[in-house]
Amino acid sequence: MFHMGQKSKAICECCEKIVTTTFKYRDVKIKDKDIVVPHLLVGVCDTCDETVSIPSTATPQIKEALNK
Repeated sequence: MFHMGQKSKAICECCEKIVTTTFKYRDVKIKDKDIVVPHLLVGVCDTCDETVSIPSTATPQIKEALNK
């Protein structure tokens, strides 16, 4: 389980490399849909500040937003 401020690594599509990430709460827009999942814990690239990962523990929040 991840926590706010925890560090990790992920592949950043924007930076095109493996980067260090920090877990933060963000409102995340679902691609190709007009849906925003509020206050979701995600991995954020420490270089470009883009969301690069979503932990599996966020699945219930995402499903809830999609079913509204």
